[in-house]
Amino acid sequence: MFLTIATHGTDHYLVQRFLVAKSQKDAQVGLILSGFLVFAQFILFLTLGILLWAFYDGRKFARADEILPTFVANQLPGVFTGLILAAIVAAALSPSLNSMASATLRDFYVPYINPLASEEKQLRLAKRFTVFWGILQIGVAGLARNVESALQAGLAALGYASGPTVGAFALGLFTKGANTTGTMVGMLSGLLVSLAVNMLGVAWTWNVFVGAVATFIVGIGVSAVTREKQPGPAQAPAA
Repeated sequence: MFLTIATHGTDHYLVQRFLVAKSQKDAQVGLILSGFLVFAQFILFLTLGILLWAFYDGRKFARADEILPTFVANQLPGVFTGLILAAIVAAALSPSLNSMASATLRDFYVPYINPLASEEKQLRLAKRFTVFWGILQIGVAGLARNVESALQAGLAALGYASGPTVGAFALGLFTKGANTTGTMVGMLSGLLVSLAVNMLGVAWTWNVFVGAVATFIVGIGVSAVTREKQPGPAQAPAA
């Protein structure tokens, strides 16, 4: 549930789609339709898994991630192999690169490094940040060859990042006293707590919940301590 809240409520690539909707109603309809489409998508995934298991007669593979690529490489005609490769490339060029570049530029560079950066300079930097995150993703893909399941590792990593994000959104939605310092410290705490409990053996499916709760609690506490004092009423001059 918390992972779905993260992917469909706070994830930058989906939020930016909400922001370009013509109205709040259109955004709500799009979100509801997305739920049905994702449900159908996962039914398709599970069906394909059953069919592949039947095709290979329950054959054991070294890694589960090898099953579909093996089928594509050995059984499909060249034109379908090309289409699937094109789909993989298209997925790699999904809004994630644009989202990360945009967040790096607008949430970190402009506010804290160069608030007076011109639009032209911001556009150049956005392109560079896109290249940077693309190279980083290629490196992560290379490291993924050594994990047991790339899908599980990817969802676990998503949980580490999504937990603090959900917690930060909750601070903004449900509290009035949260400030920047409290939110940033809370998000860092949420990430560290998620990593810690995972090292203790807690399943990765709990990452978002643990990170969100830790971020929310720490964020409230730190915000209360670092809250700026409001100026009091002016004192009348002494006689």
